[in-house]
Amino acid sequence: MARINMEKEQVQIQLKYSGPDVDDGSMSIEDIVPILQGFSSAYGKIAANLDPSSIHRLRIVGVRPGSANIILEIWKKLAENADSLTAISIVGSAGFLIIRKILGVIKIKRHVKKQPFSDSIAANNSIVIINSDNVRLEVPLELFELFKSKTIDSDINKMIRPLDKDRIDEAEISAFAPDGTILQEKITVDERPYFETEEITSTTTQETWLTVKLNSLTKTTNSGYAFLGDGSRIFYRYVGSDPLKLHNLFPYDGPLRVFCIAQMDENLKVNTLDILDLEKMQDSLFDSH
Repeated sequence: MARINMEKEQVQIQLKYSGPDVDDGSMSIEDIVPILQGFSSAYGKIAANLDPSSIHRLRIVGVRPGSANIILEIWKKLAENADSLTAISIVGSAGFLIIRKILGVIKIKRHVKKQPFSDSIAANNSIVIINSDNVRLEVPLELFELFKSKTIDSDINKMIRPLDKDRIDEAEISAFAPDGTILQEKITVDERPYFETEEITSTTTQETWLTVKLNSLTKTTNSGYAFLGDGSRIFYRYVGSDPLKLHNLFPYDGPLRVFCIAQMDENLKVNTLDILDLEKMQDSLFDSH
């Protein structure tokens, strides 16, 4: 059996989230899990294509105070017969290139703003993207192809899912190389719509009663976020005939029974509710949360 070596890449990754809800340096599990899932998935997809002979691993090595500031390291498994000098060279560059591609897709998506755009090939075989405001952005061909493929769109959507006005206002992703090179992109809560994708729904329930606590409400769309009894934070929209009932009950801090249709993902976990009706109920179910 071939011996496997683990080498740490000299690139530090920082996922920083800012806003009133995370100013103390902490973040709820419901918010942090999709961030890590999304970033890890995007990194893994690109690594599998860029460096298929190796196995990359991301590890949390610290959390810094001041905002929700998660520090990651990249580790890579190397086969025994790999040349050590060549392997170290790859480890020192592959991870940084992967992060560059993730941040590059974010930059393109912010540039096009989910609006029509035109593209053309430049003299150096790069791609010039002209957005609906007639602003130009030149990117490498392979980065444009990654953007067009939408391969990591759902992963970026997970990374920005916690952004919520007056709660978590900004996400910042940075990578720091040993030579001092820094890659960095920010996404604000106002830019969130540019990165959102439709959730893949595996199944939909029949109309049923569930117990929730409302967490946020946008009155113009009669939608927001709610907590289930297990602590999961999910998106909801009110589709009933009396939106004022929702508006009047929103300030109530206790649990509500909602008559709804639930959409579930491929793991049969509820991710969206279409609420038809709602009413107050006893507090006991949520007392332990």
